[in-house]
Amino acid sequence: ITILREMKSIGYIEGSSIVSRSGLIIASTIPTRTGAEKFAATSALMIKSVEIALEKLRKGTFNHIILNTSTKRVVAIPAGKKAILVCLIKPQSNLGLMLLEIKKAAHKIEKTI
Repeated sequence: ITILREMKSIGYIEGSSIVSRSGLIIASTIPTRTGAEKFAATSALMIKSVEIALEKLRKGTFNHIILNTSTKRVVAIPAGKKAILVCLIKPQSNLGLMLLEIKKAAHKIEKTI
């Protein structure tokens, strides 16, 4: 969870979760009152769906997903073969910089899980 706290200290990351490929929360800085469990399960399902679609289309492998909403960005990235890192980002953030930080964190998570 230290990695997630470090990410939150960046400022534009509102919260993040390390989620198992089956959708269970491993660690999170997203408050449980916001539906963190549903968020984790839905994120894992979203990634699995993208991976299946890419495989069927033979269009390469999954690197990351960015969802833009009216109030936030959601970035999901693999953190090794067992986990996914999902982050809630403020929409005014520098997306390139955020992706660099998220990728660094995903590599750290991959080494620790």
